Amino acid sequence: VQREAAEAELLEASKGAGCKGRRRLEDAIQLAMTVGVAPKNLKAANDRLQLLITHEEKCALAAGNIRRAMHTLQKEPWKFQQIMEMVKPLQPWTPDLERLVDTCQDYMRRSSTAQNQQKEVVAELRPLLQRLQGTR
Repeated sequence: VQREAAEAELLEASKGAGCKGRRRLEDAIQLAMTVGVAPKNLKAANDRLQLLITHEEKCALAAGNIRRAMHTLQKEPWKFQQIMEMVKPLQPWTPDLERLVDTCQDYMRRSSTAQNQQKEVVAELRPLLQRLQGTR
């Protein structure tokens, strides 16, 4: 009965994703090993666990790339765009990576809005300055 329950938990935990899914799968593997679940089931679960670990490592690497690029966002916004193209296939993202992406996207939106407002102000001031120069 315990072995059947452990096998069922192992199968369900193998469907998980993210940090919580990985932890659940690790626990399920440990339980399955102690109650004698078939090695082929353990192998499949360990393969899935390795995929989850690799995914987390890739997300951590991408988060590091974003952190390094954050100080250059205003001068070189295309770097963030390049990183985003690399990061999109990694979904679902880790919480840390998602927070960084959201922060940078918010910064880029605010920066774009500020630039548009600046262009509008310059466009409004240009005719006024030309009129002032014409009166001199």
